[in-house]
Amino acid sequence: MTAAVLHPIQTSASARIGGLRDVSFDGKISGDANLHGPLFCDLDSQQGTVDLSFNSGHGEIASLNAKVSGSPRWVVLRLELGHAQLAKGDVLGVSLRGSSKTGATLQPHLRMVRGEMRDTRFKDAIRLTPETTTHVAMHTILGGDRAYGEPGHAALVFGMPKADFHIQIDDLQFFVVGAAHGLRTDLPSLVSFAV
Repeated sequence: MTAAVLHPIQTSASARIGGLRDVSFDGKISGDANLHGPLFCDLDSQQGTVDLSFNSGHGEIASLNAKVSGSPRWVVLRLELGHAQLAKGDVLGVSLRGSSKTGATLQPHLRMVRGEMRDTRFKDAIRLTPETTTHVAMHTILGGDRAYGEPGHAALVFGMPKADFHIQIDDLQFFVVGAAHGLRTDLPSLVSFAV
């Protein structure tokens, strides 16, 4: 029996997420900052104020508590994944186990930087409730997606609520199913055949 070969970006993501599970960290921020290792928070401080406190115990990813005022254009949690190249037809997936005391919607994106920053938005959002549950969001790379093409620096980005929130992320996985495996998350359309 042949062992499955993981996409290099999945291998990198697993190592980085594993590193987050192995440590405890905490702090408070009100602007763009590194929470720990590959985990960052990007906050718009020009049109709003976001005071974020965070902590993580051994074995979990992070607990995030935010007080938001004004109208920030973005509140983003970002996990740096490293160098990657994705092909048309590759399927990206995120599995997140967590909860939110007040309910919260997280919108996953894959950010690729090749001289400029370009985001590919997952079709599905992750909707957290007060009950701890596991959510999966997937996206098939199409010819017009910004993640497709030349190699670049990749990050998994979650658009966070732009209002007060409490979010607990107990576990996180990122995976890629290569195009050769034939998995698709959407029915084919004309854009899926674009170069």
